[in-house]
Amino acid sequence: MQRQTILSYFLFFLLATCIVLLLHGWLSGFELQLPFTIDEQLAFITLPLEQLQEGLFLLPVEVDYPVYEQLFNAKEWQFSPLYSLLFSWGWVVALSLLLALVGAMKREQWMGASLIAVLYYALSSLPLLKLRLPFPTIALVIGMSVATPALLWWMQKRKPRSSFLQRFIVFFTLHAAFLALIMLRSTYPAPLAFAAHFSLWVPLSIALIFIFLISAQIPYALLALTGRSEAADTQSNLKHFSWFTLLYLLNLGLLLAQHMHWFSTDWALIHTNVWMLLALTAGFFFIDKSPAWRKICPTPSQSKALYLVLATISVGVQAYAYQIGEASLQKAFQVVVLLSFSVFGLVTWLYVFVNYRRSQSANLYDILYQDESQHAIPNYLARGIAFFIITILVYTGYLTPINRIQAAYYALTGDSYLLNGDTDFAATYYGLSNRYNTKNPHVHYALAFIELSKKNTEGYLNALFYNMEQEPLEQSFLKVAAQYAERQLFIQAIEKLKEGSRWFPHSNRLYNNLALAYAHFGIADSALFYLEKAQKAGLGSKLFAANLSAVLGRHPLGKEAIPHKLLATTEEPAALANAYLAALRTGDSLPLPFKEEWFKDSSLTYAESMYLANYTLAHINSGNEPPSLTYLERCLSYIPWREAFGQELLLAKAIYLYYGSKRCGDAFSALRSLTQGGAMHAPLLAAWYIEHGNYEAAAQAVGYAASLGQPKAQLTLALALTAQGKIQEALPWWKLLATQKAQPLAYMQAFIDAMPEVLQAAAPSTDWEEWKTFAFLYYRNDLAPDKLHEYLDYLQSPKYKLWAQYHWAERLLAAGQLQEASKYLIAPPQSLQAPWLKSLYAQLAIRQAAETAQVARLAELIQSYESQMSAFDRLYVYYAQGVLAESKKQTQEALQWYRRSNEALPFYAPAYLRAVALLNAEGKEMEAYHLLITALRQNENSIPLTKAYVLQALRIGATSYAEQELKNLQRLMPEKDFREFQAIYEKQQAFLEQRTQ
Repeated sequence: MQRQTILSYFLFFLLATCIVLLLHGWLSGFELQLPFTIDEQLAFITLPLEQLQEGLFLLPVEVDYPVYEQLFNAKEWQFSPLYSLLFSWGWVVALSLLLALVGAMKREQWMGASLIAVLYYALSSLPLLKLRLPFPTIALVIGMSVATPALLWWMQKRKPRSSFLQRFIVFFTLHAAFLALIMLRSTYPAPLAFAAHFSLWVPLSIALIFIFLISAQIPYALLALTGRSEAADTQSNLKHFSWFTLLYLLNLGLLLAQHMHWFSTDWALIHTNVWMLLALTAGFFFIDKSPAWRKICPTPSQSKALYLVLATISVGVQAYAYQIGEASLQKAFQVVVLLSFSVFGLVTWLYVFVNYRRSQSANLYDILYQDESQHAIPNYLARGIAFFIITILVYTGYLTPINRIQAAYYALTGDSYLLNGDTDFAATYYGLSNRYNTKNPHVHYALAFIELSKKNTEGYLNALFYNMEQEPLEQSFLKVAAQYAERQLFIQAIEKLKEGSRWFPHSNRLYNNLALAYAHFGIADSALFYLEKAQKAGLGSKLFAANLSAVLGRHPLGKEAIPHKLLATTEEPAALANAYLAALRTGDSLPLPFKEEWFKDSSLTYAESMYLANYTLAHINSGNEPPSLTYLERCLSYIPWREAFGQELLLAKAIYLYYGSKRCGDAFSALRSLTQGGAMHAPLLAAWYIEHGNYEAAAQAVGYAASLGQPKAQLTLALALTAQGKIQEALPWWKLLATQKAQPLAYMQAFIDAMPEVLQAAAPSTDWEEWKTFAFLYYRNDLAPDKLHEYLDYLQSPKYKLWAQYHWAERLLAAGQLQEASKYLIAPPQSLQAPWLKSLYAQLAIRQAAETAQVARLAELIQSYESQMSAFDRLYVYYAQGVLAESKKQTQEALQWYRRSNEALPFYAPAYLRAVALLNAEGKEMEAYHLLITALRQNENSIPLTKAYVLQALRIGATSYAEQELKNLQRLMPEKDFREFQAIYEKQQAFLEQRTQ
């Protein structure tokens, strides 16, 4: 055996080093692709604290993936930090060393194999032109693709042939020079795209050498099993099967092209590509030159026909292999089919079969165990087995790094398009990157950035959801929660923030925002709990103190809401002032004595000044009027404060005077001066006028705000105009309110829809003085039902008296008091000419009968009144029809009716509840759960739906979600009712736990 030289060991060492370096790139998924740290990519803008103190729940507004803002101006982008620089240039050297080793081979067989490998590598460089590179870079890429195989061809043909070291140095120098020039002349992301791309193709090219050398031995390894001694002639092997080896390599190219999605096209309903056509075409013209083919083909005239048959079988089977299967199953199946059913594979089997029939058959046992000197069976058998092992390892074992590098390459290509402003192509390549590596947050946020730039909020959310499913980042949860908060879906926002805190238990941003969200709902205990966790997680002391003040100023629920131990951690005047404010509200006492300087500190910021205004409200219900009024007057007299937030101070003063001391004149003055500076509080002033009977002034006060589109202002204006008898002026406002169906007025939408008909049917002699009382009754819709009864005594008109009763019945239906509501649902007399009133009665009566399952009465009501009902009132018939279908055991039809009701009346809870009950009865518990999620998005504070959601979440095993909503129920329900439901919940929980044991 020839002794290895030091040079050989050195080259082996270089080869091992290069492989390790490339493996590092594969396994890291090229996460070095961006020269920015995670913290830089997730930079946040500080939240303006004054917005918090106005009672708003706002999440931090971050720059959306700010790294792109830097990349757009990155024309002088350099490889930094240091590890990116070292990695990139180390990659250039390693890649050039590998190719130089390939190109320096001297033996005849290896020279041919290396030429094919380098040619394959050069051709694979051309897709880099998709990066829209500048012309000098394109020229360098094309030059490298042409020069490397040309140089190798010239070195192999020239005489005398150069030594191994000379060939190695020349090839290394040329290739490294090309790569270095390309990288130096390119800006981000081209250099790293080259790294990803070439790191994929160089090892594949080297693998082709082994495939080329060993594949020619397969037929002879098989023939050796038949005992044919001439199988040992290696030169004969190469001579007979050189053309088939070429076909095999082209077929391997087909498989790779399929996975790279190059040149794909539809042809006769099967996916094929140019690679297969090239292989089959080359075989058709050159197959007759192979001595092996001449042994197989019976006559020359049948040669082309036989070849076409084999080609057809090859195309069909390989296309079928490409179509079926998923993921690793599909890829493994393709390898087997490619080896067995390519034209090369079919010819191999034919050759073995024909020669076996012509040879002297031998005993297989004897052949396998004969001496190696007589037969080369072990040698060729080992080569054949090695071929299959190497091929499968190269292909299947290489899939993971291939996918990671392909993903990085597509991501960098997407960056290139994005930097050039082509978002559509960028999104396409980012999608391809996701196909090969689903856990790259760079791609997730790039897609989110693209969707946001197109104003596609749903697509933006979907990209963030995808990130949370695959490789969640902290800011994904913050961004999604911010979107929910903008849509007023605060429950969902809290859910996402809690989910994020489970992924990132040390995130002060998530805990801080959870605290603010709970403060928005007035749940001080939970808010303080998460604020304390945020402090432990590293929340800055100044921000902690400010947010502590905000939380303490938001409706504390009891004495335990005052965190004495937290107060000991701060000396901020604002925090201490709000702690005192909270103590006044709850009747608690603080260990710290009251200090007036907390509220006189002239160094307080704009946000902290708002705390002072909040403090003045602390005495509203305390009976301590003079200090409160004094602080309000002081705030109004302090010019910087009055200029900064004078409206809020005026509003505070008006609320104090109006609801506290009942000094109507002062409240009127405060509210009037307030609305001169802005329209947002105009309905409050108009309400003051309406309650005191001045409808004309109410209309004037709210007119501007109504023109701006405020639903409450529009309703107030419509009521004020109607109370004055100005029907023609009021009618357009009622029609507008009926059309736009504003969410803040959803609780009285049925009556708003009926108003146009009411006004059009009104007689000239209508008692508008009586209607004024009724207008006030409607405006004060927040009164308890037992308070409404006294207003009925003022109403003498049969129409208004019935209408008021129906109004009361509707309130009782919404509260679930079905039997009580029936007492006030008296059918209007036939003589009463009021179609709108009959329609309203029919709607409420049908709802009451359906919700109490009075099937016979329900059918009678529908038959009698459906044709007389207005379009809106008729929507409730969907639910009623579902109840009738359910009573007849027509489950699917009932579900269809309930779904129609859900679409038409998304705020109507009974239809959701009946649909959920039917789905559970059919075992579709997850579908019922998702339906309840949809229902809660439409009706966040619905007690029946929330109760149903809690029990359904418990039923499917989502205990954490059930417990979250149980806490929300405690806020919504009276204490007694909540305790009763909690007992049901615990009983159901115990039953389910017992059943699963």
